[in-house]
Amino acid sequence: DARLKIDILSKDGDRVKKGTDILSVSGDARAILAAERVALNYVGRLSGIATLTEKMVQAAKPHKARIAATRKTTPGLRSAEKYAVMV
Repeated sequence: DARLKIDILSKDGDRVKKGTDILSVSGDARAILAAERVALNYVGRLSGIATLTEKMVQAAKPHKARIAATRKTTPGLRSAEKYAVMV
């Protein structure tokens, strides 16, 4: 719904703690509820990828190794998942 007001509270790549607000949405409750689950699923998946990538990067650091994102991605989400690895 283009009438929803969205305030982004965290930038891509920001480290946030559990419970931190990253987004605020206001507007028609029906429109918010219609999009809520899909948005939460995307954020959860992509944040998980970014978090695990960072853990691997830190683990590889002492060995001067590089982490590469060469494995298969979820159909339809390739660009989003690759972006999550980069940030």
